[in-house]
Amino acid sequence: MHVDRIVGLTIELEARPPDVIVHLGGELDDCNLAPVRALLDAACDTTTGDVLLACPRLDFLGVAGAVLFCRVDQRLTLEGRHLVVQEPSRAVSRALQCLEPSGLGAAAAPSSR
Repeated sequence: MHVDRIVGLTIELEARPPDVIVHLGGELDDCNLAPVRALLDAACDTTTGDVLLACPRLDFLGVAGAVLFCRVDQRLTLEGRHLVVQEPSRAVSRALQCLEPSGLGAAAAPSSR
């Protein structure tokens, strides 16, 4: 497991072939989005499975972060894979429910995966 600490945000990457789990904690907004975008892009590029976002410790998800999740979901869907939001915090659920037409809001429900 690889752990990065960025101001206001903790990122842990866990390989579970063929999937990858990205654990996010703290706050994700426009100020710290770039490293998360790079990590999610790399996760999409280097795995053949799904990308799982574990978010029980993500206290804030800004619009930029929610849009990033939707873009990653769209990319993976085109490849026949999925972005799965696991254990979303209340803040994550609320932010993604605002994006319900994208389909990712429904993915914010608790997962059995």
